[in-house]
Amino acid sequence: MAAYTLTLSISSDSPNEMANTVSALEKSLSTLTQRRGGSVISLPRASLNGDTGATAWYAEHAGAFLDELTPDAARAVLFVAGHAPTVSIETLSRELKMGTGPALAGKLASIGWAVRRLSAPPPFRRVRERYEIEPEVAAALLAARPEAVRPTVLRSKVVGRKAPAPRRASGSSTRVASRG
Repeated sequence: MAAYTLTLSISSDSPNEMANTVSALEKSLSTLTQRRGGSVISLPRASLNGDTGATAWYAEHAGAFLDELTPDAARAVLFVAGHAPTVSIETLSRELKMGTGPALAGKLASIGWAVRRLSAPPPFRRVRERYEIEPEVAAALLAARPEAVRPTVLRSKVVGRKAPAPRRASGSSTRVASRG
């Protein structure tokens, strides 16, 4: 059996980000060969999002979780799930026309509130400029709201709005004021 084993899975939307990650990893691993040694941390895949029960929780409660969300937040969660295991925040913002920065954060706020109310693990996590979701959690969320039964407000494609109905004309255009 080998004395050291390293298994990696790195995904990124940017080659520069990938290069930076590999460079940081190289620096970290180089400390292992120095006289003072280094530390090696092993994280099982299931604990990457901080909760080993996320898959089981969403398998049972995905529908209830989605019911707690605002329409925009539900669209975002389903978009992330539909692009598992990772999607850039820029892509989500652009495709769903949700804005950026504080505007986007405000629209996604109900996700955090639902996590707290239901004592749920977060469905996905932010890593730099992207969201990551476990494929099993994504599958549970998508199964809870298959495309055929998603309300229109949850669809990512926005169909043009109807023109407002014309105002009804009153019988007379003059106003009469009475004083008592």
